[in-house]
Amino acid sequence: MTRIKSRLAAAVFVLGVLALAGRGVPPALRAFLVTLVVADDIGALAVVAFAYTDDFTPAPLLLANGFTDDLFPVDEMVRFFNRTRATHPDAKIGLFAAEISGHPRSQSKPDALEALQDRVDRWFDHFLMGKGDEPASRVETYTQTCPADADSGGPFRARDWARIAPGEIRVKGNGGVTIAADGGDPDVAAAFNPVSGDGACAQTDGADHPGTANWRTEPAPPGGFTLMGSPLVVASYQFGGQNSQVAARLLDVAPDGMQTLVARGLWRPETGSPDPQAFQLHPGAWTFEEGHVAKLELLPADADPGFLGPYGRPSNNQQPVQVSDLRLRLPVVERPGSSDGFVGAAVRKPLPNGAELAPGFERITGARAKLAEGALKRRGGKLIAKVSCPGSFDSCNDGEIVVKRNARRGKSFKAAAGGFELAGGETGKVSLKLTNRGRRWFRNHDGMPAKAKTSTAERPGSAVQQRKARG
Repeated sequence: MTRIKSRLAAAVFVLGVLALAGRGVPPALRAFLVTLVVADDIGALAVVAFAYTDDFTPAPLLLANGFTDDLFPVDEMVRFFNRTRATHPDAKIGLFAAEISGHPRSQSKPDALEALQDRVDRWFDHFLMGKGDEPASRVETYTQTCPADADSGGPFRARDWARIAPGEIRVKGNGGVTIAADGGDPDVAAAFNPVSGDGACAQTDGADHPGTANWRTEPAPPGGFTLMGSPLVVASYQFGGQNSQVAARLLDVAPDGMQTLVARGLWRPETGSPDPQAFQLHPGAWTFEEGHVAKLELLPADADPGFLGPYGRPSNNQQPVQVSDLRLRLPVVERPGSSDGFVGAAVRKPLPNGAELAPGFERITGARAKLAEGALKRRGGKLIAKVSCPGSFDSCNDGEIVVKRNARRGKSFKAAAGGFELAGGETGKVSLKLTNRGRRWFRNHDGMPAKAKTSTAERPGSAVQQRKARG
């Protein structure tokens, strides 16, 4: 798809040059260029029409795109991959995303280009020449790294886009903050300008700039964490008029106070409303090293005059925008429970009306710690429960089980509670201390119908299960 869009863009450019040059271009050359452009675009549009038709069996497809391509980001490739997987589950389709040649601010990493060439060779050898084993239909990614001559991070591989980032780091903002209509530092926008800026490894002062709204994670723990995908922002927005936009940057702020751009995006909220609205930044791939902080910056525009214009055009009649109750969700490659619970489990993404989750996302958002099968057993002043931590987790941290009497008649009450820590895939016994009311109940009864709520740091909410507690 990127190649097709590049051809269309090139066609527009060629026609624009012809229009400007006018009679300065010889008639024969003008006729040749126009014929070439028209023929090329007809072919490109035919491929687009074919690719977006459901009633066909797609040929083997290997998609590739660069994470820091600000003109054609990774989004559309991911969208096409997910759509093809949804409509044609058995399609032979692969996705490759890394620092490869593209539009500014792209870097060309030799190791990433070599890995892509190897995958292309194996793809062509098998599907065109009938040689070698069938290459895997999967997602393969490499992270952006700095300086420019540093090797890429990775590879990271998964069956689909959902599984490439099973973990999630969440930031919760309280209260409200206002984005000024003229907020932001033009020098920062100039450094991050795709064409006239300082490239993908540009650094600026990481201080909060006047008129911007900012949120930060806690410093990365030992081992750091790796963003892989689109940061998700959910918040309420209040503003006057109908033309205001929100520009977003995700930045890595190092311990020395300097920041590097990791992901960016532009979004126009619906008319100001207290109802929460959600948008995603373009996908990024970046490792936040130990002690580094991920900072979300919201501002009215990601713009400076630049050599060929800004990254994004400022909105007409931009108004101050009040942002409240913000939630930031960062998809990461680490498993839930990593770094003693610093990494949480991915939760269900908010969807527009009528939209459906892409393949794989439903599967990764359901796992949580739960009670194992079997009754709870009283031993003296405790209830003994068995609890399981999902195998897809690295660990279950700050676990808590609260047991209440599940009353059909009479009053419900808290009967026992206790905490636990488990490794991923582990099932262990947990001693729950009986409350005074729980103790009194078991003096007069041999059992109790119970409702247990099991929670951990990795996922919001609780697993609610009914069990029999035996005396």
